[in-house]
Amino acid sequence: MAKKWLIGLIVVLTLAVASLAFWLYRKSVIDPVKTSQRKAEESDTPTNSNLYEWSQMADSPYSHDIYYATSVDLLNWTDSNNLLARHASVPEAIYRNGIVYVYFLDFSEDGKPEQLALIRSSDEGKTWQEKTIANIEGLGQKTVADPSLLLLEDGTMKLFFFDIGAGRVSSQKQEQEKDSKQTQPNYIYSATSNDGVNFKMDDGYRFADNAIFDPDVIKVNDTWYLYCGKEGIITVATSDDGISFTDRGTAFDKGFIPSIYHDGSKFYLYSPMVGATPDQGGIGIATSADGIKFTRGSTYFNRPGSLPPNDPGVTKIGDNKYIMVYKVINEPTKSDEPKK
Repeated sequence: MAKKWLIGLIVVLTLAVASLAFWLYRKSVIDPVKTSQRKAEESDTPTNSNLYEWSQMADSPYSHDIYYATSVDLLNWTDSNNLLARHASVPEAIYRNGIVYVYFLDFSEDGKPEQLALIRSSDEGKTWQEKTIANIEGLGQKTVADPSLLLLEDGTMKLFFFDIGAGRVSSQKQEQEKDSKQTQPNYIYSATSNDGVNFKMDDGYRFADNAIFDPDVIKVNDTWYLYCGKEGIITVATSDDGISFTDRGTAFDKGFIPSIYHDGSKFYLYSPMVGATPDQGGIGIATSADGIKFTRGSTYFNRPGSLPPNDPGVTKIGDNKYIMVYKVINEPTKSDEPKK
């Protein structure tokens, strides 16, 4: 009897020790892994199932259209009144081998994230090819926003952009936590292309800071300049290699969305202006000798009697001829049928 009791006690103790061991193992290994996986999924996946129903959203880029204006002196602009793309936003222009490339984000299809698209013209904007969707190898879960294109000396193109997908996740977290102050930085990335359509992501990121967006990059001699909008100011960072940028502070304290052009002797900054009077709505122009500090001039581009221009992109397309692509924000309408 005593022997049976001893055997039973040993079995009970053995089971208790095994249960304790499994409990410790779960707490130290399994649960942390699951928690880590859950947090990663929560941080990488937006929670709003209607996030890409562009045509159904209030204040959606679905209501944005793209037009262009031209100039012979970078100061006085003539509107073409020519519509380039509908349901499109944040345009950028670049001129390569006699062809004007206009890039923009395409919001024409519900259920899809915005896509980087482009149209091309070989006759300085008189006619345009059909829209093409760009391909970016290695983009992964990132979402391109605010594209900036730069043509390098060897003919390759550099695309710089803000990853708005990560920004959306950060915004959702702030909303859930009822915290309006951004604590996570926004990241600027780059990609390289030989043909302007097919890009490959560069390693790492180029620059990061809280609340930055709308990058615009130019290269003057051996220096790269990266401008960003940030809470009513425009910041600048510089680089010797186009890979690692150093913050240089505020370039302009009365702007939102920068487009920069250098004519060989002077930097021109185009942006909607903080504190502009109603008749000066649209795009103001500031200049700089060094690209680090800008001073606003008296000229600006507007569309009297029409919706004001926004989000400019400026480039040279011929001898003393320049093009400015820009967006307008229309009132949302129910007459537009979204693509599915």
